[in-house]
Amino acid sequence: MNPLTVPIDTDFNLVFLQATIGDSPPLRFILDTGTDVPGVLDAGLAGDLGLAVGDTAVQAQPGGDIVVAPIEETTVCLGGQPVWVFKPLAFDFARLATFVGRPLHGMLGHQAVSDHVIELDYRAGTMTLYPPDHVPPSDTSVPLVLGPTAVDTAAALVAGTMTTVDGRRIPGEFKLDTGGTGTIGLAHNFARDNGLPATGQPVLEQLDVAVGGTPEMSVFRIGSFQLGDYVLQDIPIGCAGPDGLPDRPYAGTLGGEILARFRVVLDYPHQRLGLTPYPDTIEDRFAYVGAGMIATLTPGAGNLQVESVFDGSPAAAAGLLAGDLIHSIDNRPVTDIGLAGVFRMTRTGRPSNHTLRIERASRTSTAEIWLSERI
Repeated sequence: MNPLTVPIDTDFNLVFLQATIGDSPPLRFILDTGTDVPGVLDAGLAGDLGLAVGDTAVQAQPGGDIVVAPIEETTVCLGGQPVWVFKPLAFDFARLATFVGRPLHGMLGHQAVSDHVIELDYRAGTMTLYPPDHVPPSDTSVPLVLGPTAVDTAAALVAGTMTTVDGRRIPGEFKLDTGGTGTIGLAHNFARDNGLPATGQPVLEQLDVAVGGTPEMSVFRIGSFQLGDYVLQDIPIGCAGPDGLPDRPYAGTLGGEILARFRVVLDYPHQRLGLTPYPDTIEDRFAYVGAGMIATLTPGAGNLQVESVFDGSPAAAAGLLAGDLIHSIDNRPVTDIGLAGVFRMTRTGRPSNHTLRIERASRTSTAEIWLSERI
């Protein structure tokens, strides 16, 4: 095949792309190299497309169990060209879609896409697929180890070294996860065995968003993280709480907030990860400005719904409660800002003050919230 370039949307540090199945209208997929299955389709969509769906089963995931079912072999097309053929699982994406504020039709895992060399240009908003014998140049590359692990049917791992705030250097293998919005997500057993977080350092206890729900997570900073030739400084990372799942045989996941500082080449055929940094952001400090809450936006709805408020957070100080509806921020309707805009404001923006118009028990009021550096 010739190289094929398609647009991508990188809101939330994720990789959204449009594809089709058969004669379907454009469908929104997330490229999620961290998933351990070739791909997932929305269960309702599978029915609408007339795909054969097997018996359901319960699958354990961080945050809770999910119900899935096997689907017959499916061809996914990009730009009208058949590109990927795989057997996906069916899963109801309705709840997960509220965390990104837009319809979701499926996920593509690295097993589905690994026949190609894939270039992700987060800055240009493009993804280019190359045949296996065409590898675009990168400033540096690191080995990409493919294969099953004790808890994944497949994983793509890269080596990295953390330096803790108390000066310890801790090497590990990290699962490449374009479906993760954060920097590094440590496995609970890896953090426990390596004494993380360091004694006495500040830690935030809050919730994360995962396919299975909202699992517990601790957030703290490390001094640096070395990936290939690059050393990224002063990084807030997450650590999963005990989730009842088996111990991971790797250190954790490497997510989109780090990957988005590079033009990335996923060279699965030659088991390499190519990295070319964006010069104006590679040395930027990793901010962790946040409201300290989880909010959702149902596609088509006119407000954000507060799902959880973390103790001691700016959201708690503003008096927000789970169940509140947020209609506007600084007199701008949330439908104009979008959930991605709220994410940028509360996770990666500078400290700032905002006025919220909220609804609680059918009564509206305003609240002032100060978004500050949280860790």
